[in-house]
Amino acid sequence: STWVYNKTNNAADVKPVKPTAGTPTPATKQQNNPPTNGPNPYYYARSPTLRLAKKLANANATLCFSGDSIDYQIYSAFHNNLRRIAQIHRLHFPDEHKRGGDLVSVVTREIPVKHATKPGNVDDWFMYGHRPQDGDDSFLHANRPPPHGFGSIYSILETKAFFRNEQSTGTGTKARIRYYMSYGWSPWNVDFMEDCSVIIMNLGLHYHPDGNHTDKKARHPLMDDMLAAITYLSNFTASKDNRIAVWRSALPQHFPTTDGHFYGWKKMQKDSCSVIDKRNSGIQQIYNTVYDEAFSKLCQPRQQIGEKAEQLCHHHSHRCDVNPLGDVGYQTIYNFWRTNNCTEQMKRERLRLVNWNGIKEKHVTGTILRWNIFNLFDQTKWHSQDLDCSHFCYIPPLFEAAFERLELLISPLLASF
Repeated sequence: STWVYNKTNNAADVKPVKPTAGTPTPATKQQNNPPTNGPNPYYYARSPTLRLAKKLANANATLCFSGDSIDYQIYSAFHNNLRRIAQIHRLHFPDEHKRGGDLVSVVTREIPVKHATKPGNVDDWFMYGHRPQDGDDSFLHANRPPPHGFGSIYSILETKAFFRNEQSTGTGTKARIRYYMSYGWSPWNVDFMEDCSVIIMNLGLHYHPDGNHTDKKARHPLMDDMLAAITYLSNFTASKDNRIAVWRSALPQHFPTTDGHFYGWKKMQKDSCSVIDKRNSGIQQIYNTVYDEAFSKLCQPRQQIGEKAEQLCHHHSHRCDVNPLGDVGYQTIYNFWRTNNCTEQMKRERLRLVNWNGIKEKHVTGTILRWNIFNLFDQTKWHSQDLDCSHFCYIPPLFEAAFERLELLISPLLASF
């Protein structure tokens, strides 16, 4: 990505410039404007993270990441990028900071979540690997959540980014970015996401990379959970205005195995992360292949204009036709409610569908966008050195490039809020 080192905002002047090491020098009283020659340390003015946060704030929107520790890293990178931008701005414009003129103010909070379940404890699951004490396998088959157990959130993390209104004092806008822990398809979590404007979801790394790709805890096939998630996301966007659903591609794993996936420590061929052998793993590894198959079952790519556009934007937007009340073999939200006798939720959903589509119509059509960033992270050098070949180090330009794709993907919809 060259946006960091562009010298001007003029597209005609965009030329890649080799970056220099070190920390930008603070501005003095004689230097209050960005330099016009050489690498520009004031790149924060064109940061995709900042642009996206501003667009979320202008739309009064809440962006929600739902997934495992990879999504937690992405959420943290968004938070860290905003804090970093604010700090660099203060470094160069200390007088504005003293006058309360921060470019962006970032605060965080943790929102506790409690599930009503039978007794159990964290150690049962995390430390000893025991199934919670429900006695009827209900968690094992994802019929209900464990008590603070694996795969179920115990708090929602939230970052708020405040932007001052340059036309007046004392007012401004704010963006909300949240993280919902979900280490597998977790129908008990979605009620907490009802006030989200944008949901970005992913499943994958905690499903086996071989066989039927079953969840390592709930033992659901990834395909079944994908179909349930697509049904939920499609219904989410169709049920209310100003909602966006995004499916994130799985990021590459670079374990020293035949296809880069993790099959256990004994099957490592060496003690460092390795380049993926595309002959064994496919172009984007197995999880993204399963995603494509699942979307092909329920969705159609939206038509692009022109052959070139089709090549550039293929699979970035899908129209999905689903039946939220369908009696299917996978764990949809409605099936979860029915299993647990959640009569109020069932009644509410049936009434909503009747009001939305008519008495006889049970199918809904919703749009899901695809945030494909696999290739950006396909570098072994960006992992830490402890043979963790799934997670990536915090490299600001890397995550800025990822958020630039997200900004391009959802900006047209945010503008209509």
